[in-house]
Amino acid sequence: MPECIECGKPTRYKNGTCRSCYNKTHIKSEVVITNKELKARSKSTPQALKVSDALRDHDVKTLLELWDGHKHIDIAIPEHKINIEIDGLQHNTKPKQALADLKRTFYSYKKGYFTLRIPNSLVENNFEECIELIIEMVKCKNE
Repeated sequence: MPECIECGKPTRYKNGTCRSCYNKTHIKSEVVITNKELKARSKSTPQALKVSDALRDHDVKTLLELWDGHKHIDIAIPEHKINIEIDGLQHNTKPKQALADLKRTFYSYKKGYFTLRIPNSLVENNFEECIELIIEMVKCKNE
């Protein structure tokens, strides 16, 4: 297992840091983090953290690992009724997982929420464009 480039602890994340070091370097110092938020951050994937932090940097209020009564949402933007799921490869290659995702999207849609599914590869390879498009979607929901 590779070691964190910051503290030397083992890490399994591609960004080279452990979760603790990532949180220290990517959370603005003036932001107050509640225990609930810290717990949510500890359960989030590095890709979900990266997207959420970038959206927050653009003043989009996000919640990580929000429980909607049936499932945890990777990133929720409740103010605009947008749910963002950051999906690994299994969400595209396993039919059972893909059907479960489609059902989750349907039930959220019935409640008035738009679910945006973003593959990990998009976050890793086209991050800036991905964030810009999400911000544009948020703006469209305001109109």
